[in-house]
Amino acid sequence: EAEAESSGFDLYKTLLDRLPDAVCFLDADHRVVYWNEAAERLSGYSRDEATTQPGFLEALKWTDQSGAALSRDDLPLLQCAARERPISAHLFLQRKDGRMIWVEVRSAAVRDDRGAMIGGISTLRDATSSIAVEHAFRQVRDAAERDPLTGLANRRWVDRMLDLHLQVLDRDHRPFCLMIADLDHFKRINDALGHTTGDRALVAFADLLQRQCRSEDLVARFGGEEFM
Repeated sequence: EAEAESSGFDLYKTLLDRLPDAVCFLDADHRVVYWNEAAERLSGYSRDEATTQPGFLEALKWTDQSGAALSRDDLPLLQCAARERPISAHLFLQRKDGRMIWVEVRSAAVRDDRGAMIGGISTLRDATSSIAVEHAFRQVRDAAERDPLTGLANRRWVDRMLDLHLQVLDRDHRPFCLMIADLDHFKRINDALGHTTGDRALVAFADLLQRQCRSEDLVARFGGEEFM
């Protein structure tokens, strides 16, 4: 029977080592007892280092999205033992070579047949590519909703925000103020001084509006020389 259990355990280890995601198992005393091959590639630390080095988890120097260091008690890998449900989080960890990487961590408690907690299992996935995709998407969206000359919000952004404010007005009866500014006789500037000078005038006026408004206000270029 013991030989069968050992054989089954070896099979599980082999299967886990074939997974593309890093897998870490902590026992009830929060010691790393399993660190698969993907975890070695992700962190740069070998299985022996992970399972024998005291305070190994702290060596990874976890930080949150703002760069604030996490205490040992804040780590999802340890919190899962005190909770009944799985925990997921996006955090930074420091590889052995000193490079910080963005990882998605999913942790859950592991219990025996009698329901007693015997440890916790966590998967760690490199999420750096997802950050790059999100950043690229944000850049594309900003480009689609910003006026390329002044950097202000464009009409598309204004339409979206107006819809939002009108919904709030209808639901919560919370009013909002809308002001439209139009530069009179602007065509004369372009005709007399050229479009380059006209563009400089638009940029200067856009900068003036932004300086005179609050940070929570939306300043937009609604048309050629029309601002909102």
